[in-house]
Amino acid sequence: MKCLKHAVTVATACTVAAVTAMPALALENEFHGAYRMKTFVTNFDDGTFNQYDPAGKDKNAPTNSYVEQRIRLKYSAKLNDDFKLKTDFKIDSRWGSGAYDTHRKLGGEIGSDTVNLETRAAYLDFNLPVGGVNVKMGIQPWTDAYDGIFVDSQMAGVLGSTTINDLALSLGWFRLDDSAKTPFGHSPRDLVVLDGSYTVNKELTIGGSYYMLNDPTTSDTKYLGGSPRTLPTETVHTLGVNSMAKVGVATLNGYLLYQFGDLTELGTGKDRNISAFAGGLGARAKLDAGTVKASFLYASGDKNSGGSKAFRDVQDLDGGTETDYSSDMRMLRKDQFAGASGKSIIASINNLDQGVIFGSAGYDTNLSEKVFAGANVGFALVAEENANKPVNLATGVRNSSNYLGTEINAAIGYKFNANVTASLRGAYTILGDYYKGVALSGKTPDDPYSTSLMLVYSF
Repeated sequence: MKCLKHAVTVATACTVAAVTAMPALALENEFHGAYRMKTFVTNFDDGTFNQYDPAGKDKNAPTNSYVEQRIRLKYSAKLNDDFKLKTDFKIDSRWGSGAYDTHRKLGGEIGSDTVNLETRAAYLDFNLPVGGVNVKMGIQPWTDAYDGIFVDSQMAGVLGSTTINDLALSLGWFRLDDSAKTPFGHSPRDLVVLDGSYTVNKELTIGGSYYMLNDPTTSDTKYLGGSPRTLPTETVHTLGVNSMAKVGVATLNGYLLYQFGDLTELGTGKDRNISAFAGGLGARAKLDAGTVKASFLYASGDKNSGGSKAFRDVQDLDGGTETDYSSDMRMLRKDQFAGASGKSIIASINNLDQGVIFGSAGYDTNLSEKVFAGANVGFALVAEENANKPVNLATGVRNSSNYLGTEINAAIGYKFNANVTASLRGAYTILGDYYKGVALSGKTPDDPYSTSLMLVYSF
């Protein structure tokens, strides 16, 4: 691993030297972004990204009524077609949330003055003078080739990509975290990614990947923070294969991931061998004026709290999640239009080492040139029961059912012009017996619902 770090450092230095030798030219400034406002009436969303957990709480979840907004600001400084600086910022606020403060999601209170501008990306995007290699260097967005179930986030690092005839290759290194109790770079959490895809013909593309997550950080707190560590130390090797095929009006895709490596349990210090997997299938097809779609996902879980058989995804050291933003669910899985609110029943595909079994079907259509609509239904179970499953307070034991629930959601929207849309969205989840009797006094929690009106202006 040390040799790899030194090699990356040398390569980065050489790359910087090469690109800085380019002649100075006038810059082209580009500004893009979006404003998205959502009003909620819901007993599910609460302005957080927490995982849904009704255990020990009143069965009647309170109804929340609030407004939140997100502003995305993107600036690009283009030297020429071969060299650009790209940045991406966001401002999240819940109306009435606070003022004269320095925290994210605030600034919606009277007076408003709040430091809440967040940096999502700041990186160089350039082509090397020789070799046909594109390089992205800095804090950048990156998503795996598997619907983002392993990682879908912004990370600091270097990514090189090239295309040779029908073969596309990319190699990257990302620094996810650094230790708080050792010299910088001595015990960091790093991610190495290698992706390849080959276009067999116009109808078929196949691909493969190798990802290595190396996490030797053993200190009690994350880098420059005081939150207790919630993840085991681990070295995870992930091998993946994927394919996409066009058959008539349909597009089919599938993938399989296998993981091996080692982890050390956080509480006991026990060493375990990792053996986990995940797989997914998806289909989309044109039907009249719309598109019908279906998906299935399985990710292994572990009956033991150690999690060595549970599919590992990339998470924050403080327990946050940085994966899975590609589903069409609103509550069962993460809402792809989440803003300051992003609560979900399945917060990550690891799902507290329980894994996931998930399926969905849906239909999107244009009712006219201005009106669009869509509807989806999905179901989910945990793959394996473990100690993270809530206890039925009426019986004193965990329920035998692993069924989380069934979600039904729909939306209808209006397109004012190419840049402005408004949509009314609603979702309802029928909870499964996984949650039977887990609320206060052994009651079963009420089924959650979420309604929202969303206005989007893109520029």
